[in-house]
Amino acid sequence: MPDVVVKVNQEIGRQNTSPHKVAELITSDIALAGNVLKLANSPLYRRRAEIQSVEHATMMLGLTNLKNLVIASAFKRALANNNADYRQIEEDSQIIAHCASGIAAMVDDVAPEDAYLSGLFHDAGMVLLAQKFGDYLGFMEKWEDDPIGVIAAEEEQFGTNHCVVGFMLAKHWELPESVCYAISQHHLRCCDHIEDPHLRGHIAVLKLANYLLASTVTTNTVDDMPDNWVVYRETAIKELALDHESVNEIRSLCSL
Repeated sequence: MPDVVVKVNQEIGRQNTSPHKVAELITSDIALAGNVLKLANSPLYRRRAEIQSVEHATMMLGLTNLKNLVIASAFKRALANNNADYRQIEEDSQIIAHCASGIAAMVDDVAPEDAYLSGLFHDAGMVLLAQKFGDYLGFMEKWEDDPIGVIAAEEEQFGTNHCVVGFMLAKHWELPESVCYAISQHHLRCCDHIEDPHLRGHIAVLKLANYLLASTVTTNTVDDMPDNWVVYRETAIKELALDHESVNEIRSLCSL
């Protein structure tokens, strides 16, 4: 985790937090501050007036949202600096983060900013596993048509899976608990066994965002997706109490 993120987390976690000090820490990294402001003025936060400075953001968005902005900005930069082989994961994650936040805005009980973070981090474990195992990305390509069976296949081949690794990374970056657990469970067939309705909804948002991107980049038509992608979609929209017309509306809003 970058030093500036550690310091911001520590300052926000203090009993007598100073918003001015938090803003000062962020602006000490010019590139990070610029990315934070760009995200603060994105449709995700939908403020009437433009946020002009990081200190202004602390007042308009609150420290919790600002912390999420810092994490998202720093993480996007960390992935962007990685090997070219991982850029597709980073680009897909940004699309899914945007889409997940849009879905969350249309349903109850899932904060769009948390959905954004879970979308951004959900496949980060793939990058770490690809760094450890040279054949990892090639192996994962063979499972693109099966978002449910892929986890067992990963565990058999590599002894772990990207959801577990992503969960650990999200915990290390001190993301909200619901974000961490949504990342760890986003390849589940269904979430009926999970008692917390908020967490079930959060996982379903992330699943639906994944489906929408997959149905866009695949050579299959939307009506001819592989069986496990259909199951993945249907369990998500059932949990979110959406219909297919709403899903198509979300697809249009996300420009997919």
